[in-house]
Amino acid sequence: MIRFMEEEDVGNCVNLGERFHKSSYFKWLPYEKEKTFDYVMRGIGDKRKLMLVAEDTPSQKIFGFFTAKVEPFYFCDEMCSIEEVLFVSPENRGGSTAIKFMKAWEAWSMDVGASLMYFSPTSHGQGDKWDGFMKRLGHHKIGSSYRKALK
Repeated sequence: MIRFMEEEDVGNCVNLGERFHKSSYFKWLPYEKEKTFDYVMRGIGDKRKLMLVAEDTPSQKIFGFFTAKVEPFYFCDEMCSIEEVLFVSPENRGGSTAIKFMKAWEAWSMDVGASLMYFSPTSHGQGDKWDGFMKRLGHHKIGSSYRKALK
């Protein structure tokens, strides 16, 4: 089940986020649980943020989370909905969780008046699998992401 994140979920999401961090391109940076906890807590209830969890209904175990924000473009007042994090535990992948997250994000983006949705999967690569997945959901590839570590 996909639902809005609640304050009681934040500790579990922060721990799950540590798993995400260890498997991401950003694993060489420290994962600061307290900072992450504060960030997530501030997002709950913020009308500019979407904070979702994927929960196994019988066990009530959280196995995924999704966050996005909406903000105006720097060059106009139109709103852009920007994905921040999408993570599904490896043992829970292969189902429809990511699709449900994406559809909930699209509905929220429309509700908050966004003109565009922006998704940038920089943590786990941008292979053919992501391309096909995003195209099936009506998204179009607009470029590539680059990074350069300075430490």
